[in-house]
Amino acid sequence: MADENTEIDAEEYELTQSMVMNIARAVRALPLRQVLNAIGRAESVGAILDPTLYRAGAAKMQDFKRLVEALRTFQAEIESQLEKAGVRGG
Repeated sequence: MADENTEIDAEEYELTQSMVMNIARAVRALPLRQVLNAIGRAESVGAILDPTLYRAGAAKMQDFKRLVEALRTFQAEIESQLEKAGVRGG
C-alpha cells in the first residue's frame, strides 16, 4: 500500500479506479443480508444446540460478522450511487 502522502500517476489512478469498480460489482452481487440473517440464527440457537462448537467458533464468527456488516455498508453505498445515476436492478 502506498504512503498516503505520496502522489500517484494517472496510470495507477486508472488501475485503482478499475479495481474499485470490479470490487463494487463483486460486493453488489453478494447475498450479505442473508448471510447476516444466517449469523443471527446461529447466534440465537448455536449455544443451545451445540455449546462446545458454538464457543469454539464464536470469536471467528463475530470477526466474520464485522466484515460482512462493513461490506453491507459498502453495498448500500453502491446501491445509493447507482440510484443517483439512474441505474436500476441487476
